[in-house]
Amino acid sequence: MALTGSPKSVKRLRSGDLLMKTTSTVQAQSFLLAKKFLDYQISVTLHKSLNSCRGVVSDKELMRASESEIIEALSKQCVIAARRISIRTGNEIIPTKHVILKFSSSKLPSSITAGYVRSPVKYYIPNPLRCFNCQRFGHSKAACRGKLVQIPGL
Repeated sequence: MALTGSPKSVKRLRSGDLLMKTTSTVQAQSFLLAKKFLDYQISVTLHKSLNSCRGVVSDKELMRASESEIIEALSKQCVIAARRISIRTGNEIIPTKHVILKFSSSKLPSSITAGYVRSPVKYYIPNPLRCFNCQRFGHSKAACRGKLVQIPGL
């Protein structure tokens, strides 16, 4: 680690893994290449969610393109995933003009350019995670440690 300098911060997670925040991209790349530390075999990977962000683009012109075409066309703008928001009316699923884009950087761009169309990117705020066991927010039924809540009248 002396060759790349000290990381900005290091935290031990509940799983026992270490979460390191680096000072630069060069430092992150050198840590990713490391295989040994003090005679111990190590495995260094990028964090799944801290090194990416999600935003919403709303444009009628994007309705003609599939999700894979959107990813391919916007890959140079750091887009790594796309998911179209759809609504259900009765038994019918209707695609909307809204597309959730996942970017490979931690900073959300202000806009994207798809062909001749420039669209602003808004922050994606997902629905809160709700437990259907205890009816509280922040965890799912599978991870619930609370008691089953009986709703009167149901």
